[in-house]
Amino acid sequence: MTDPVGPTLFAGMRWSIPGPGMKGTTMTTLAIARMRFNGDAQEFQRRYTSDPEIRAIFEELGQPEGAIRHRTFATDGELIVVDEWESAEQVRAWIGSPGIQRLMSALELGRPEVTIAEQLVLGDELS
Repeated sequence: MTDPVGPTLFAGMRWSIPGPGMKGTTMTTLAIARMRFNGDAQEFQRRYTSDPEIRAIFEELGQPEGAIRHRTFATDGELIVVDEWESAEQVRAWIGSPGIQRLMSALELGRPEVTIAEQLVLGDELS
């Protein structure tokens, strides 16, 4: 039986499929952290962007070595942080740093559930 969602789901997407003589995709590490927070997402966003203590921690932290992409998402009472890194070791060092611990404390976030995954290059990567 053919999956009727498949062709529609992927229609119009650009695929990056390595062919003969093409360079492969650089391997990266994905880190997904899920944690609870009090209040609603707008309140959290306002505090995150305007609280002087939080802004000072960010200034001190600077750009982490090995970080490629960083995105933050929210659902009801849950914060989901999705990062792409050069290596798992860099993720672990960042998560364990005193600055990140101070930031999480200042934001009153619950203990994160962190998943770290290594990229598999399968030839179906989207560009």
